[in-house]
Amino acid sequence: MKFKYILFFVFILNPILASIYGLETQESDFVENIQYITDPLELKNLSLSSNPDILSASIHRIRKLLSASKDISKYDPFIESGIIPVLVKHLKSKNSNVVYDATWALTNLASGTSEQTQAVVDGGAIPLLIDLLESDNSEIDNAEYRDQCIELKIIPKLLKFIDSFDSTTDLIRNVAWTMVNLCRTKIPPISIENVQKILPGFEKLINHHDPNTVSDSLWGISYSIQMNKTANEDYIQLLLNNQAIVTRVTELLNHPVSKIQTPALRIVGNIAYGSDEQTQEILEYGILTKLKELLSFSSNVNVIKEILWVLSNILAGPIEQVKAVFDAGLFPIILEYSSDENIKLKNELIWCIRNAAKYPESLKAMMKMGVIQNLSEMVMDIYGSEDNEEEKVLINVLTALEEINVACSERYVAKGIQKSGAACVFAKLQNLKNEEIREMAKKYKLNFKKCKNQTSFFSVEN
Repeated sequence: MKFKYILFFVFILNPILASIYGLETQESDFVENIQYITDPLELKNLSLSSNPDILSASIHRIRKLLSASKDISKYDPFIESGIIPVLVKHLKSKNSNVVYDATWALTNLASGTSEQTQAVVDGGAIPLLIDLLESDNSEIDNAEYRDQCIELKIIPKLLKFIDSFDSTTDLIRNVAWTMVNLCRTKIPPISIENVQKILPGFEKLINHHDPNTVSDSLWGISYSIQMNKTANEDYIQLLLNNQAIVTRVTELLNHPVSKIQTPALRIVGNIAYGSDEQTQEILEYGILTKLKELLSFSSNVNVIKEILWVLSNILAGPIEQVKAVFDAGLFPIILEYSSDENIKLKNELIWCIRNAAKYPESLKAMMKMGVIQNLSEMVMDIYGSEDNEEEKVLINVLTALEEINVACSERYVAKGIQKSGAACVFAKLQNLKNEEIREMAKKYKLNFKKCKNQTSFFSVEN
């Protein structure tokens, strides 16, 4: 090693002496010269430096060399140098540039042969890379990184572990979780071409024996089709074209484990959020029967919430699809959740009611089931809460009543409210601070004579 570099390392350990001897320029020159080093072992040693500038420059140089090489055999000397544990260590750095370069270097190494990918996995990189995909660091957690991971053919490399007899359950879980994070919603969303690459992997993983792997993979499928409304239908159709996945997803609706049921329901709900034709296609898999069966034995709030959300999406469709929900006998069952204390269940139920109320046939059927009573009871349950979320749900209930009020006789709705015993609550609503709620409550000419302690301005119908 040249004498000036020996001096340089001495003075790195003693910044005061370095300042005295004016070696800052030499230090700067050394950092600059790192860009010309090609020896993996030398770069690895430099990347362990306590000097942040040397460390950063060496990691950057490693990334550049790995990115520039199209010959993956040149990755082996880097792996043999012991660079992977060092790169993994630097994924935790507070310097975003170091994290960025270390991430790309590991990504390149993982895109090589199966042995090279295995080395990255064995080095403990996967969990930390997953954390970065979920990170709030704008320089790391971005769509460019996600797409580059896919374009570097990491997915085909990881999928080999799914088929490998020797792959452990922990490794398969890591593969699934990595794929899930590649599909998470970002701006812009994952491209439809990349979804097409990932779906065959999920097709295998949702048939795995490990419940965690199946659950994570279902969430990944859900994320992959959860786009904005404009692009949603193309992604949904791509999934629907894979009948093996859709069949398996519908089978998993009745899985005994709720953490599998919930993402399976989310997939079905996302499909039902698509076009009327796509909703019809998923209906033809017999999901209404499955949803009814699931409601009969599930007490899990999240599962029930997802079922109501799926049904609200179906009920937003044409009359034929609304009729199918009623013919399946689902509506009397879901109306029972109007008395559930969970506010989120109430809100999803209200959307079911509002979506179904747009057709005279279904509105008439709901009226016979006592839907005004159900909505009035929800008003009584929610009244008095100071929670902002519950106040929004209260507005949603009142909106549902108003829409029914427009669609049929105003007197009929008022009579139903009066019969439910909610008239006094409607009187109290007219005293709330929320102007929107006050005005909506005033629209019904209710008899408040029996209400105690009410101010005289309430309207009274004799």
